[in-house]
Parts: sequence; structure tokens; C-alpha cells
Amino acid sequence: VTGAIPSVTDVLTACDFSPFRENRKYRVYVVTPLLPGFEGDINTVGDQWINYISFAGLRTHTELEGRLVTELIYVHSKMLIADDNTVIIGSANINDRSMLGKRDSEVAVIVEDKETVASVMDGQEYQAGKTILGAFTDPTIDVTDPISDHFYKEVWMVISARNATIYEKVFRCLPSSDVRNRAEMESFLSKSGLDKADPARAREELKKIRGFLIQFPLYFLSEQNLMPPVGSKEAMVPTEVWT
Repeated sequence: VTGAIPSVTDVLTACDFSPFRENRKYRVYVVTPLLPGFEGDINTVGDQWINYISFAGLRTHTELEGRLVTELIYVHSKMLIADDNTVIIGSANINDRSMLGKRDSEVAVIVEDKETVASVMDGQEYQAGKTILGAFTDPTIDVTDPISDHFYKEVWMVISARNATIYEKVFRCLPSSDVRNRAEMESFLSKSGLDKADPARAREELKKIRGFLIQFPLYFLSEQNLMPPVGSKEAMVPTEVWT
């Protein structure tokens, strides 16, 4: 390899998204930690991406000593499943520290299914990996065709959005797309959720939660400068350390 090593963002923006140009369906389901937030305007890349890529996180709730509580599920696994037959599992994050090859040391394995079962992709017959496909056992959700409009829009997106709305209504929890800067955060946190204002109603709302999936709050702190304050020890560290 000669010349400068491209960053992760360079590679992603240079990707050949032929399915998009050829008007073919494809889906990318990203499940990532809900924190931290990152500054920036997602609208600068247009709005068509939402038809192909979904960002979600995980959250749960319970009752502790008569008090309703919630917490995010911190997704720490580094795993990619492609086409229901190939999996990459390793230690690397999708950032320059892991991917440039000259900084953190990482390890990964590729697992490819040799046994397949009949499945469907975009309405067409498809041989999916047996082990991966069999991991989902909820009979109430049809995952026969994971890239279909029905599953993507009416199951995945609807459930993740509804769960996120319920959690915000009950717990006023962060992160939230209603909080785009620190001033809005103070206002947001000053109002009580149903868990304190009306616990009985809060319990009824929480019964509507399905699974752990919640929509990722893309606009959380999007208007806030998240760089370390000038003069702080964090500001003295080269920016590339955090990428």
C-alpha cells in the first residue's frame, strides 16, 4: 500500500452503493450504544438514507423496591452479519483506531454457514444460513423476508420508534432527539416523567414495550460543541486519539 491510508469515513463515502443506483432493495440494521452523542447535522447527507439504513440502540426497564427504573443496554459486541450467511466477530470498532492498521491491535474471525435453509430476500427465494436464521424465535414477528418493506418499515422501524417514545414519556430519559444542546437538556430534565407523576399510568404504558429495541436519537446534542474545553487536559491530546 502506498500513499496516505484512508480513514473510515473516506472508505464509507467512496463505497459503491450499486443497489441504490439500480433501485434494488437492501437494508443495513445498525445496533449501537446509545451514548455518547456526536455533534453534526445528519441532514447534510440528505434523507433518502433512512429507506436503507436504520440506527437503533437497546434499553430495558424494571421495578426496584416499588420504583420504576430504566437503563440502557450498552452494546459492546463487534459483530456484522451479512446476507444471513456470513458473520464477522472480533475486537475492532468501526473507527480509525481499529481500522488503520497502525494503532490498536485487533483480532477477528469470519464465520460462514455451510448449512442453509430456504428463505426469502426481497420476495425472491434465498438460501440463508441455518444457524443465524434460527437464532430468532419470536413467533409473533415475521422475519421471513428481512429486507422487505413490511419488515423494515412496519416491524423494525415501528417497534423501535414506539419503544423510544414510551421510554421518553415514562422516564424522560437521555439521550433524546428532543435535546439538541445543553440549554434544552436543562429544560428537558426539569419536567417529570410518568414514573414520578403517575406511576400507575406509567406501568400501563410500559406494558406496550416490545423487546429491547429503541430508535437511535440521531439529533441528541447535534447543536452542541462537544470538543473538550480549551486548556483542559483532554484538549491537549491530539484529536486523532478520539477517532
